[in-house]
Amino acid sequence: MATAKSLKNIVFDQIRQGKMVEAFHKLKPQLEQSEQARELFLMLLRCKNNIFLLVPLADELRDGSGQGNPWMDYAYARYLDCVHPASCLIAKENYERALAAGISDARLYLAYYYRDGDLGKVDFEKYYIEVQKAIDENSHAAMQQRLRQYIFGADYCERDIEKALGLLYNFISMASFGDSVLDPCYYYLMGNAFQEQDKDADAAEWYRKAFETGYLPACLDWAVSSYCEEGHIADPDKFIEIVNQGMDVASGSAFLYSSIFYEENMLRRMDKSMQEKFRECVKSELSLAVYLGESLGAYFLGNNYYYGLMGFRRNKTKAWKWFETGATYRDAGCYAMMAQMVKDGKCPKEFEGHLEHLQLCSLRCGNGEMLAPVVDAYFRGELENFAEEIENNYIPLLDEMYPDDEEDEGPDDDGRFDAWS
Repeated sequence: MATAKSLKNIVFDQIRQGKMVEAFHKLKPQLEQSEQARELFLMLLRCKNNIFLLVPLADELRDGSGQGNPWMDYAYARYLDCVHPASCLIAKENYERALAAGISDARLYLAYYYRDGDLGKVDFEKYYIEVQKAIDENSHAAMQQRLRQYIFGADYCERDIEKALGLLYNFISMASFGDSVLDPCYYYLMGNAFQEQDKDADAAEWYRKAFETGYLPACLDWAVSSYCEEGHIADPDKFIEIVNQGMDVASGSAFLYSSIFYEENMLRRMDKSMQEKFRECVKSELSLAVYLGESLGAYFLGNNYYYGLMGFRRNKTKAWKWFETGATYRDAGCYAMMAQMVKDGKCPKEFEGHLEHLQLCSLRCGNGEMLAPVVDAYFRGELENFAEEIENNYIPLLDEMYPDDEEDEGPDDDGRFDAWS
């Protein structure tokens, strides 16, 4: 007689298949009695891609909040935070109720408000304190952010990849005992660490494991680290095979593949009819990426329209629309491109003169390249309404990064854009 599947196995299977609504409904009635259900529920709600797949439950999430169930408060807060970031005040209230009930991941997401200024106030010191508190309370969301700090130098922290690898190996080995729940995001972060060390083969294996155990955003990283060499796809068929696996389960990252897979010279070999079909295909896939929580899709679409890439006809109105869409999801690159359009005189009339504010928004969302321009603008008499934020956070940070004896040197730009997370 077949053995009944455990709750853990059932939920992991549902997540691997992109069936987030089914996973949510499987866990919801068991949250009060089962510690494992609570761990799985938190894991489900850490991943933005998962939350965008819960959009069909928007009414259920809203109606379940504020009814005395902190788990539903937390779920609604995550939904608003990811899908409707402008509703941050309502999300904050729900996070606070969840935190009061002991849901420590909520503290990390509240801390982001101090980092990103969503509520109008940036306070790095408070952010760092709250992240550490959340880690002390065993928040896996906070621990994952700490690992990003070690791996990428996120949040202007010092990189220490070896420390990150040590912590990751410890988490993964401890989870191999008993029936504990290991968030596959840890496999993904392991892949990040190896990729930062230029160990693509090792990174590919960890990205594969992350994707196959339910961390859907790992799909494109798996394909790229496996088959992308010096900016070119070494094995297009195998690359696409991985991408198709991601598309089958609604991985947002899989729909970004066109920005890597296709080259401009491919278009020149197509006739006009094929170019039109190609454009529509790229537009459709990148739009799907956005609707699955990948704001990079909006960034790529905006770039395609602004610079006339991938066979797109230049259209500043459509470019602005997509950059603005990405910016609503806190995409630093989209804010930076909106600033560039202002600088180029290609923005809508109502945004003329908003260059410095858009640069500040990009900085708040993690674009460190905007640190010096924002501080320079402040010293020129701009951004006076943000004096406290700039004087307490950005000027000390810039002084720390570039001491007086190096003040004539610019930032050491390695050509990459590293977002907060």
